[in-house]
Amino acid sequence: GFGMETYLTLALILASVFYYQTVRYRRSFFLSALSILARPDSVLLVFLLFAHHTVSKRRLPAWSAIAVFLAPLIIWSLFSLFYFGDLLPNTLSAKLAQTESGRWGQGFIFLKGLKLFKRILGGWTWICLAAGLVSIIFLAFRFRGRFLSSLLLLWAVLYLAAYGLVLNPPAYRWYYVPLLIPFSLTVLAPLEALGDCLSSKRLKNLLAFLTMAVLA
Repeated sequence: GFGMETYLTLALILASVFYYQTVRYRRSFFLSALSILARPDSVLLVFLLFAHHTVSKRRLPAWSAIAVFLAPLIIWSLFSLFYFGDLLPNTLSAKLAQTESGRWGQGFIFLKGLKLFKRILGGWTWICLAAGLVSIIFLAFRFRGRFLSSLLLLWAVLYLAAYGLVLNPPAYRWYYVPLLIPFSLTVLAPLEALGDCLSSKRLKNLLAFLTMAVLA
């Protein structure tokens, strides 16, 4: 993914979620619009932000936030129509054409490419994922405000469904880069859960005693 738009898109997505969680909606939706211009599939995360705001606040985002979201998209669309003679890029039709050609295999090509993660972690893959998911569930029940983690995990599910079940493009490695963020969350969540448990002085002393016993 280096040298491509992927990492710029992920930076815009993370910044958008950060500003959303800190209740700075205009900045959040403006960056969301830029992420869509960088990669149109970012619309999945924007959908989650709009849905979460509508359900939790029981109203649509403020008109000012909607305006700063639509402005970059409208400006780019007018430029694209004037300069290229088309509103949408050709990437979607290209993905579908590659899949229909059959040169990259049959069946769920994109989902089969998930074995890339297994090659990275080897035999630790399922252990890391299981420990991470258990820790995220623990944190979700203990701290109900864990919005950031749950939103990004739900975004990963939508991303997998869109690419794996609908678009089903060839298994180019850069298509899996966005999944590294939620994947990292599941791997690192056990450390956060451990840190939370260590907030108890008794547990800290117990862990220190067990560590010393093992080392001895």
